[in-house]
Amino acid sequence: MVEHENWERAVLTTAWFIDQANHWFDLMCSRSPATALSLFDQEKYRSAIHFLRKFQRVLRLSND
Repeated sequence: MVEHENWERAVLTTAWFIDQANHWFDLMCSRSPATALSLFDQEKYRSAIHFLRKFQRVLRLSND
């Protein structure tokens, strides 16, 4: 779509960040057992924690 619309490639970076922030928001606000931070499903929990740690590093880098 970026090439088709002749947009700058920097749009992809913004889209990636919005997608990551949306995933963070979903994890933080979810009350559903399927997406909430819960030890019910260990694999989903580990995946969520891994994502949160990576996203934390992204936010720290943006403050430098």
